[in-house]
Amino acid sequence: MSRWARRLGYMTDAERAGVGRLLREVRFDLLPLENALQQADYLPEAAEVAVTADPVIGMQPTIELATELSRRGFAVIPHLAAQLVANRAELTSYLDQLDEAGISRALVVGGVSDSPGEFPDAEALIAAIVEIGSPLSEIGIAGYPEGHHLIPQESLDRSLTKKAPTAAWITTQICFDVAQTAGWINDLRSRQIDLPIWLGVPAVADVTGLMSLGMQVGAGRSLQFMFEHPKLVTRLLRPGGGRASALILGLGEWAADEGRNVAGFHLFTYNQVGAAERWRQSLLARLS
Repeated sequence: MSRWARRLGYMTDAERAGVGRLLREVRFDLLPLENALQQADYLPEAAEVAVTADPVIGMQPTIELATELSRRGFAVIPHLAAQLVANRAELTSYLDQLDEAGISRALVVGGVSDSPGEFPDAEALIAAIVEIGSPLSEIGIAGYPEGHHLIPQESLDRSLTKKAPTAAWITTQICFDVAQTAGWINDLRSRQIDLPIWLGVPAVADVTGLMSLGMQVGAGRSLQFMFEHPKLVTRLLRPGGGRASALILGLGEWAADEGRNVAGFHLFTYNQVGAAERWRQSLLARLS
């Protein structure tokens, strides 16, 4: 019996249906690189697309890519990275551009910068957005089920609690550990944080995918990426480690219980959308 057959054999019909629901309710993550629009051709029609922010090229390319994707009919959710926004005037400009493009949702993250501007973290940026009278109807925030390599867990928990009242959803970092992810969600619910959760999972084939990405962004930024995502790189070095299939199937019990409010999967494609979509469709077919 194959590995796939064994995993699927342990799942109830309700769990299989629940996982299928989350795989159909997906958001694709795109980096604002030169190949982004070419990769967008592989996206399903009217797909939800998150556009990340790059610390080297700054926020404007994110806004421009988001605007073009919106023009092409996609439901776009740009990242607004606090440390990449110089000041309130620049923030206002970004919000005006999103408003003109008809984009009403954004994911606000802290971001990383060697020379941060007026906003040190996502909490400060959200407060400024609210004060400005933002055109955004929904703001998402980041969650870290497996912790953050630079931020203590207590600080992460405290920040999420403060941001939750103004947020519409939580998007998590990449997750691999089923038990830790489930425990983190349990903790949120015990703290009366009931926001919908989009679980971040990697949709890349192997370490070759990251090498390809590295050729696009440059050696320095590739090294920075590996430093910021040590768990991902470690997993990718294992045979088949880059796939999220084990996590997705392992969350069957959670997926079957809609009361736990797991909204869907946030697929980190690393601008390999075609491969990501083929993998998603293959997994859906196995679940049917």
